Amino acid sequence: MHSKCKLIKYECDQNGARYEYQLTHDNAQTTLEQKMIISGKNGDWAAEVELKEFPAQTNPVQAGEKLAEWLERLAKTIRSGAIVDLDEAFIEREKGRS
Repeated sequence: MHSKCKLIKYECDQNGARYEYQLTHDNAQTTLEQKMIISGKNGDWAAEVELKEFPAQTNPVQAGEKLAEWLERLAKTIRSGAIVDLDEAFIEREKGRS
């Protein structure tokens, strides 16, 4: 099993800060890749996950179970510790583009 939480975009201005991460979880059968956004202003932070390409299921129970599986896999990826280690070089490069 392989998990990766990669910072792909950082923005910071008078409206606050926004971090975008690519979350990847490989369980040896499938690879799940989704985007997580963490944004904050004045000490208030929020997080969201954009679920893309969710596979169609044959009934509501299976759809709920598949969603639970995806959320568990994403949680494992987020908890892997990678989010704590922000890529400072990446952030400095992004600041230079502003």
